[in-house]
Amino acid sequence: MTVTFIQSTTHMEASINQLNSWLIDQAIHVPDGWTEACVQWLVEEHGGLNGCAQLTKADWCQLIYEQWIHADLHNLACPVLPASSEPASGTVGQSVGSTALKLEGELCLQVVGLFNIGDSYYGQLRRHEGNLSVNLPSLDNLDADLGGDPDLTQMTVQAFSQHNMVGSSSF
Repeated sequence: MTVTFIQSTTHMEASINQLNSWLIDQAIHVPDGWTEACVQWLVEEHGGLNGCAQLTKADWCQLIYEQWIHADLHNLACPVLPASSEPASGTVGQSVGSTALKLEGELCLQVVGLFNIGDSYYGQLRRHEGNLSVNLPSLDNLDADLGGDPDLTQMTVQAFSQHNMVGSSSF
């Protein structure tokens, strides 16, 4: 026999408090009222409290977690990082004017974007912006653009080098 987690609307507040405690234990911070709104939406999606009768606390925790995973943390506007900008003591490699923060404990952060430092910034920016015009050849893989012919590649490099030497004369 399964024990119903949310038995009625009178027990809903206690259940929501338990779900909030579970979220905090998972290092997940949500604004006040988010869990309650999420539970109400899930109850509606499952056809009311009668449709939720078979859901256990573990089921509710999983459903709430899935909703949080799909949420945009920026829109939740619930700060996770410390507001203090005091430098950490004993930080190695600090340069003049830089601030380092020592973050302790578990933090849930959302990655908004990544750049591959192994590829050129210009090529990544063009791909990110969708600006891959035919008039602008990609410089990421020059050998493939030249058909992989080592003689042609060598001639192109030599011609480029000679052009730079001629064009770089000083007065």
